[in-house]
Amino acid sequence: MDTNFYQFRNHFLQGYQGEIDSCEGSALNQFRKFEYIMGSKFSSTGSVQDAGEALKDWITDYELNGDGTSSITSNWTSLGPNNTPDGNFYARGVGRLTCIAFDPVSPNDTIYVGSPFGGVWKTNNGGLNWTNLNTELLPIIRISDIAINPNDNNMIFIATGDKNDTYNTSISAGIYKSTNGGLTWTAVNSGLSYFDFFQIAKILINPLNPDEAYLATSTGIYKTTNATTSCQWIALTDSLVNQKYFRNILYKPDGLYSTIYASGKDIIKSTNGGSSWTSMTGAGTGLDFSTFVDYPNPVRINITVSPNSSNMLFASAILTDAPGAMQWNSNRKFLVFVFDGSNWAVKDFLPMDGENGYSYPSHGVSEGWLPIAVSPLNASHIYIGNVVSWRSLDGGENWSRNYTYHGGDVHPDCHDLKYSPDGQTLFIACDGGSYKITNPAATSSLNFSALNNGLTIGTISKIAGTNKENDLTLIGEFDLGSNKYDPVMNPSTPWTIHQNGDGCEQEIDFTNSDIMFSASQKNNIARSTDRGYPFYGISRPGDPNCPNHDPQNAEFIADYLMHPSDPNIFYANYTDLFKRIYIGNSGSWTQVSDFYNDFGINCFDPLIAIDIAPNNPDYIYVAIENMQDGEPSEFLLFKTISGGYDNGCSSGCWTELFPPNPHYITGIAVSPYDENKIWICYSGYGENDKVKYFNGSDWSDFSDELPNLPVNNIIFDYGSDDGLFVGTDNGVYYRNGTMDHWEPFKENLPNVNVSEVEINYSYNTIKAGTFGRGLWESPVPCNLLDNTFDILNDQTWNIPMRIDRNIVVKSGFTLTILSNAIIHMPEESKIIIETGGKLILDGGTITNSCGNTWQGIEVWGNPSMPQIPPNQGWLVITNGGTIENAEVAVRVGSEDYTGKG
Repeated sequence: MDTNFYQFRNHFLQGYQGEIDSCEGSALNQFRKFEYIMGSKFSSTGSVQDAGEALKDWITDYELNGDGTSSITSNWTSLGPNNTPDGNFYARGVGRLTCIAFDPVSPNDTIYVGSPFGGVWKTNNGGLNWTNLNTELLPIIRISDIAINPNDNNMIFIATGDKNDTYNTSISAGIYKSTNGGLTWTAVNSGLSYFDFFQIAKILINPLNPDEAYLATSTGIYKTTNATTSCQWIALTDSLVNQKYFRNILYKPDGLYSTIYASGKDIIKSTNGGSSWTSMTGAGTGLDFSTFVDYPNPVRINITVSPNSSNMLFASAILTDAPGAMQWNSNRKFLVFVFDGSNWAVKDFLPMDGENGYSYPSHGVSEGWLPIAVSPLNASHIYIGNVVSWRSLDGGENWSRNYTYHGGDVHPDCHDLKYSPDGQTLFIACDGGSYKITNPAATSSLNFSALNNGLTIGTISKIAGTNKENDLTLIGEFDLGSNKYDPVMNPSTPWTIHQNGDGCEQEIDFTNSDIMFSASQKNNIARSTDRGYPFYGISRPGDPNCPNHDPQNAEFIADYLMHPSDPNIFYANYTDLFKRIYIGNSGSWTQVSDFYNDFGINCFDPLIAIDIAPNNPDYIYVAIENMQDGEPSEFLLFKTISGGYDNGCSSGCWTELFPPNPHYITGIAVSPYDENKIWICYSGYGENDKVKYFNGSDWSDFSDELPNLPVNNIIFDYGSDDGLFVGTDNGVYYRNGTMDHWEPFKENLPNVNVSEVEINYSYNTIKAGTFGRGLWESPVPCNLLDNTFDILNDQTWNIPMRIDRNIVVKSGFTLTILSNAIIHMPEESKIIIETGGKLILDGGTITNSCGNTWQGIEVWGNPSMPQIPPNQGWLVITNGGTIENAEVAVRVGSEDYTGKG
């Protein structure tokens, strides 16, 4: 049965009026995270099935044909974070893990972990160091579960996707198997009729017969009887199982492997290999959900067992106050149940409702995170996890927090808990990575250790660098706050955390690297004037038109953008566009759009993309998602040529452009040579709806040979022949004006979602922030192209550029290079000023690229040295304009007048 994302979202947001919920674990904020990661990726109609079929087609094509060829060279290397960043913020860590598995031969040393965005990782020394298990090039590197053949530890099964996705729409490519310890992987999906947008929560292998295995999925339970060979899956047909949601499946720990338990929205049991099932709950069992009058509806149940008491079964469950799909303000209850072999006992649990002095909102617990672990040595020792994690040493009668949430030893937001087989150590998989407790039975202080060395699984949403330095980079990461990479200032510990929450947009002043901006969710922006120590929060603007939005609301991951030539000004996306101007350290907001009154846009519809014309900053383009009641969203594009409600414009300051498809707009790129030329990129799986080009009057498709995957970001390569980079759900692609299609730019880059790319023009590098594998960098090819860069209209450059050709200033036209522009020329290139042309170097700098010299400026049509500045033109150097690293700075005819530059 198809799911429509927009209908689901409209139901979820019923009664919502744009209120800001400050609880990070709330249903609203968890939905906003999901909406950012997944919601934009469905079809324009909201059909999950259509998107799933398109994704399945791409996976099939990728497994047969790979990425295709490329004529441009890239060489990506990882920059991390590959260990826990320095700092005292509770959000610090390396990235989200969702599952843990122990090697059956050496479980204390060899351990596997899976990331829902970044692949499978293995340690051979108990977690001191981790390496990726060759999952880099799987079509989907999201991992939900790992299982090892107990009789052959070289045979490993992995489930792709995210079992902790609350909404059961995570991306999956099914099951992969390795028979050589993870050196190579093969898809084993025969019989899985639908394996794209759904969850595989658990792989269960029978230790007595490894050919027998089960899958607990969001669409039922599957079984195979030939797992070690062809691995044919069969959907179990019992009415308690078929097309039902399941979170876990496991064997009764009595050594017989004849009784199977499974849980999802009920707890059921089979004693005949899954042929038939019976419910373990209901009247007379001690666990009748209808008796929880305020929370009668189970939405997700997890289970575990302990060999210490094989007849017992333990469950952690989320119950809600209303049946059906969850809503943004639904109340929930987190309970623990213990089955003693004949009846259930309810162990009332603490994280909500203010019990025993603890106050946590009843709508602030995630359905996705409910791991439960029981000691194999003592079944009275129970650990559970969620946004906050707890433990009991007396069978669930009393509970205590097992680590401190704010500033504690372990990152919050726990996704898996596993005791080592000997029961001496408890391993934790959470939003911050891998941790362990070496004395889990202690009645006093617990001994925690972070085990993150080598884990490179950061979930980056946004990045920012600076042309003044090659390495200095800020990143915003989901779950992990905002982090700084600064190996020059801190070579031994280059990564530090400087903000909590979900890290979002970042910026660095292009004239002063000490001035930085950083944001958490919904454009909560902070500013630092001391290279990140400390940051001070900026108050959000208000909105007189929408009283429920005072202060302004924003997209969960919202953009803000520095003015291209004045670092004291930046623009921020809220429900309207706002400009902030700094005079010294004092700043103030000015509203520069009014889409509610001008175009009837809903009060709480957010701006989702922005770009500013580098050569004419009064030209600003923004995209908006206009949500419709009961209908798919509209995605609208607006343009101003006046800077909006600014610079004297008081009405009619914005006009609507009409992009040619209804998909979610993820990025805008404006030409630095013509402010009317733009490219926009789209999320979703609309074939040929990846990138569109607008030449100032007409739209055309620009998607040629991009994979049918969401495109997340687009940037213009300033100085090139309409060169563009895009970040997709499967790496980076490039295209310029000499090419008729896109080509992969992803050598050595994993098959990972690329959130944002940014070019460093001074050092000829490009960085990619990935959602699952951290920060990456590649050189940008710097070969001299045969065609020329012809200046055929008056142009002003005020931004850094990386030129890839000879520049020719044509007769009758002027190229002006202002003070913020550092123009990088490739080796053996030159700038030619034809007779009647004019180059004004007004404070700008022309220098080399790729560490080599360039030829210099060649002036035509004058038999003698030009005056500087000349009376009639040609070449003007003023306000400290500089020519650097040229073989000859200026050549007129055959004579060199200025020697080395």
